[in-house]
Amino acid sequence: MWVERANPVTSNPNQGKLVKAMRGLDFIVCAEQFMTDTAVMSDIVLPVAMFAEEDDLIYSYGHSFIQLKQKAVESRGECKTDKDIYYMLGRRFGFDMKYLPKDDEEILRSVIKASGLKTTLEDMREEPYLFPEYSEIAFADLKFPTPSGRIEFYSEGLKRDWGIDPLPVYSEPIESRYSSPELFNKYPLIFMSAHPRERIHSQFTESEKLSKLSEPVVQMHREDAQSRGIKNGDTVRVFNDRGEVFVKAQVGSFIIKGMVNIFEGWWNRTGAGVNILNEDRDTDIGYGTAYHNCLVEVQKADEKEQAH
Repeated sequence: MWVERANPVTSNPNQGKLVKAMRGLDFIVCAEQFMTDTAVMSDIVLPVAMFAEEDDLIYSYGHSFIQLKQKAVESRGECKTDKDIYYMLGRRFGFDMKYLPKDDEEILRSVIKASGLKTTLEDMREEPYLFPEYSEIAFADLKFPTPSGRIEFYSEGLKRDWGIDPLPVYSEPIESRYSSPELFNKYPLIFMSAHPRERIHSQFTESEKLSKLSEPVVQMHREDAQSRGIKNGDTVRVFNDRGEVFVKAQVGSFIIKGMVNIFEGWWNRTGAGVNILNEDRDTDIGYGTAYHNCLVEVQKADEKEQAH
């Protein structure tokens, strides 16, 4: 298994199932900058360069610019860029290296040409590139990329491609009071893992400064906490058949009754790796993961569990 630019042990669903599968592998390599949960499980960790240590083209959703990110400093020690690692592996295994330019500048020029961008590397050193198709008003020409050419509230394509109702309808989650009443009787709280302010998913958990700004907590409505004998600040066990985490309770009215939340992205060393709780099931459209389709129970931890 080769892992790069990702921390699947933290970020992927059904963590227990994933870890079990990884432990059955013969060899795991992780190209990383930090000792993440995934890196800890790896046989070899290859130190990779930081973003400011290589030239690259940057494109992001939310705007229509492509920017040239120019190298600011040299990499320290034995850190290599991903491109350098690929090149070294290719030579080691005797691959035909003609298709893989070694020079970063040559790579970026090839990308610009192959993408049909009407700019050059020299121009992008001066200013970002804006797609010619950019419009300040979305769909100002009233042309929509749909089979009918219109805004579609009724979409035959959805039914054809995904096998779902062509009209927007409510679908009951697989784990809920109504779709799985027996499971709900056992685990009567809806579990959410919202995005935190201090991190981008599992990124920046390694930052001691940011970690001091917050700690793992489970947010509970005061009535749910009171019925379970839980007070604000108590250490609690959040669990279901897939796993458990131990965190402090944050009790209040900032979350609705019947629902609990632990912010996602905490590494396992914090004790709040929340993806041990959810199932690895697909969403009904888009090949996403139904992270929030999950039921749990919360109980006050005893002294032995708190020590754990």
